[in-house]
Amino acid sequence: MASDEKIMLMGVDFSDGAARALQYAVQLAERLHNRLHLIHVYEPIAMVAPEAVLLTGEVQGQIAAERQERVRLLEEWVGRQVAGRVPVRTNVVDGLPLDALLGEIGRVQPELVVVGSHGRGAILRMLMGSVSTALCRRSPVPVVVVPPAEQGASH
Repeated sequence: MASDEKIMLMGVDFSDGAARALQYAVQLAERLHNRLHLIHVYEPIAMVAPEAVLLTGEVQGQIAAERQERVRLLEEWVGRQVAGRVPVRTNVVDGLPLDALLGEIGRVQPELVVVGSHGRGAILRMLMGSVSTALCRRSPVPVVVVPPAEQGASH
């Protein structure tokens, strides 16, 4: 990677919000002449509740197959959504979304991060937390949060 290469990082969860955020990220990357680095965080059950899972060979095989499917889905999604408009790199990493995104920020060193918002209500956000909110607080680089379509039209 060239030292003068400008990178924009985006988290992808295959949701409608991520598709909307990717449209925004591609347009911005075109204007800024940035490479777009897309990351999908694969969160296998062993990551969520490691004490509850005995990793037998069969379970390990299922996790590996599911991870490979995520890699395939990301490549397919990028082909449909980006269609060669900007240079793109993709990565599927295992882990919890916030930790994985922060890790990729440290590894890739983007100038900007783009994420989509699911548009959950205040109660659900308070109970579950928000990856985008936590990322805004902890990221060492600016984070652009793209609202869902229904919120974007009303503001």
